[in-house]
Amino acid sequence: ESLMHVPRAALVLLCLGLAFAADEEAEQVNKNTDIVTLTKEDFDLQTSQGFWLVRFHATWCNHCKRMKPAWEELATKVKPLGYRIGDVDAPKEKDLAKRFGVRGYPTIFFIHGEPENRISKQYDGDHTVDEMEMFLTKMSKPPIQLIAAEDEIAPLISADPIVILFGEDVNDLYTRVATAFQPRHSWFYHYPKAALDSPKMKEMGVDALPAVMVLSTEFSRRYVGPWVQDPLQQWVSTNRHPLLTRLTRSVFPELRSMNKLLVFAVVNSAKPELSNRYTDFFRTLAAENTDERLFFLSVDAGHFNQFVRHYGVKQPQDIPRVMVLDSATQESWVDPGIDVWNPSEVRTFLASVSKGYTPPGLQPVSRKIMVWFRKYWKIVVPVTAVS
Repeated sequence: ESLMHVPRAALVLLCLGLAFAADEEAEQVNKNTDIVTLTKEDFDLQTSQGFWLVRFHATWCNHCKRMKPAWEELATKVKPLGYRIGDVDAPKEKDLAKRFGVRGYPTIFFIHGEPENRISKQYDGDHTVDEMEMFLTKMSKPPIQLIAAEDEIAPLISADPIVILFGEDVNDLYTRVATAFQPRHSWFYHYPKAALDSPKMKEMGVDALPAVMVLSTEFSRRYVGPWVQDPLQQWVSTNRHPLLTRLTRSVFPELRSMNKLLVFAVVNSAKPELSNRYTDFFRTLAAENTDERLFFLSVDAGHFNQFVRHYGVKQPQDIPRVMVLDSATQESWVDPGIDVWNPSEVRTFLASVSKGYTPPGLQPVSRKIMVWFRKYWKIVVPVTAVS
């Protein structure tokens, strides 16, 4: 029967019925996940127990929709470990959103403890299961893990660098630095019983205490600066990364403060075999590098399409490429038609950039572009946006 002959009141009731059905269906879908829906009425009671990762989102937010599968997978994965994942519909729960200073969606917080002694920390990393789980795990543990015996050190060393203090934590300096890096992808350890006459200490080149080292299967580095927070923190920031660091949202704020030439292997996850081969090749270059100005990374052009295009790789599908970015001036260089698989040609290109022989392809960006650039890296939807 044609809707033209249905009374207006009946149409209104029909529309309302469909709307309520949709809401019930959405609510049922939420009940079928391990995500806890939080409201103003139960937020403090729920989050006062255990360790939580809470997402403030909006139903119309496209970024929120795209990350939903990873968010649901994370909730299921960490629930057996005692962690909880929560959702707050920010437009509906305006008071909660205001309390946490939410200005865009999605915004994610680690939350632990009673309201009067609550620990909360905003998450600024990638919306992947592994990255979010790492953040949640690190924030739920003390910033420093104690090492009781020397033989506990070797099992901790892997391709992911760790930071270790040998000896006394004078003036709690190391604790302050480790706390500053707690949300980041690095583990900090303390071996207070270290002895200089130990064969292990001699093997690692430790000849004075206290000593801070970064250890991995790829390298070992020792801090030789003053026992002052700013220099030590800057040294850790530069040296805590693997030989070839993968570019993520959480890494980028540190890169801007390094005053380094950032050397990118531009790859594309859409071509995994080729990308893996080139990152292995590039990791070897990084291991053999002796220029302290250079900091080696890989960047997925498929994920950071706008970024690589802006800095000179106009065809992100044409990979691999080599791109250099001066973190201080924002000048950039892209390999000038060299054989990017030839170690000698890549080294020559990098040396010419480092020594100032090759002019940049992109001059320092304008203030307007820098504003866009900072917004791009936040990757959040403004509260006032319409999707």
